[in-house]
Amino acid sequence: MCAVFSHTSALQYLRTPPQVHILYEHYPDLDYEQGKRQVVRMAKSGEAPFGAISLPLHLLVSSRTDTYESESFHHHVWSGEIDPGLIRDTDYGFSVTSVLFTLLNLASWLTEAQITMLLYEFMGNFTVYKPTKEIRKALQGHIKAGNLATVDGWEPSLDPEGELTDLWKRPPLVTWEEFNRFVERMKGVSGVVRLESAAKNVFGCAASPFEARTAMLLGMTRRRGGQGFRPLELNRRIQLTAQARRISRKKTCTVDLYLGGGEGAPLIIECQGSAFHGGYKKSEEDDNRAMALQSMGYSVLRLRSEQISDEVHLDDTAKCIAGLLGTELKPKSERLKDAERVLLEELSINWWNLGEIRRAPRKRKQFARRV
Repeated sequence: MCAVFSHTSALQYLRTPPQVHILYEHYPDLDYEQGKRQVVRMAKSGEAPFGAISLPLHLLVSSRTDTYESESFHHHVWSGEIDPGLIRDTDYGFSVTSVLFTLLNLASWLTEAQITMLLYEFMGNFTVYKPTKEIRKALQGHIKAGNLATVDGWEPSLDPEGELTDLWKRPPLVTWEEFNRFVERMKGVSGVVRLESAAKNVFGCAASPFEARTAMLLGMTRRRGGQGFRPLELNRRIQLTAQARRISRKKTCTVDLYLGGGEGAPLIIECQGSAFHGGYKKSEEDDNRAMALQSMGYSVLRLRSEQISDEVHLDDTAKCIAGLLGTELKPKSERLKDAERVLLEELSINWWNLGEIRRAPRKRKQFARRV
């Protein structure tokens, strides 16, 4: 088979906006020795042969005879039969593992929390893409010229000065129906159980890394480091009353996080103040939105990233949320606090670095599907 990007390389490809591929006339052809040597030469000279897809390239092969030692390439053997749809052809001379097949391959290398974070990304409306300096400059030039078109729903989030951020908005790449079908047909394959377990902490469609982190910290069980607030739902659409419509000038409202289950009114949490959250809303719109929801009996809490950034701030925020919900928040044992510290540390990772395989791969680990 032709070169198949997998693991970290597939992940970075899937995060690459289609506008970036348009900037490249061609990529090195890895089906030929000349293309492989070109990758090595470009890497030695500091160039990026595949843009933000970093080296070493992770490639999926069907046999150990297809592997060879190189600082520029890491090979992963999949000896079993590959079902249709698990590998996608591209227009650029190579193939790539599908989103779910990529996550399955990474499941043996990442923690469960990291897999959950990636599921939030691919089942959500956002992706994080960190371009090289050259790509950023080219994209920024198109943005200033007003000719960076939206492609397949992909569009960049800009800061208040119109500068490119690392956040891109796009439609979800995976649905729950697709996820459930995938895990059912891959039963018995290494990593599926961990993938299923990670998905239990995905509470809806996130629009930013901040929303995903907040949902995990507040919604995951206390044993896994969260606060255990449930039911929790991301980006819930609420039909507004006549009074609320007059206040907000809208018929419906989609709220960032919706929390119910307590004796008090349902709580709406709005994630605020980050360039990773849809591009800085106007204060007047936020005020009208909050008042409209409060007129319907909802409690509204505006949350900033620093309010859940460490143990002390998270504890204060959890107590505030429990009070608004009318629920009791029991003190955590030292064991539960240790789990919380681990989760906070994992969630503090630079989102772009999620999925990186930092340690040396297990020696030619072979992934075989058990029938």
